[in-house]
Amino acid sequence: MKPLLRLVVVLLALLAGAAAAALAAPAAYIVTLKQDSGAVHAARARAAGNPLSATDLESYRADLRGIQDELLAALTAAGVHYTLATAPAPDFNGG
Repeated sequence: MKPLLRLVVVLLALLAGAAAAALAAPAAYIVTLKQDSGAVHAARARAAGNPLSATDLESYRADLRGIQDELLAALTAAGVHYTLATAPAPDFNGG
């Protein structure tokens, strides 16, 4: 094989390998629900003069968990592998 042709073939093979590796690499996505977090929901209620009771806030958070669980079930049913990471949101009193 001529040296220039060999170089082109090697470069194309490397390019194809790099493209395949990029397609196979896992992608990272951050998914945020449309609904406000519990902290934001509570703050808005408080700002409107209707503070939530602890029971109301827990009920709202349970609803959010249900929505999240539906999303995760849909992902699983579609064969999408995921890792779930959450972070606590402190209330506005620093707690």
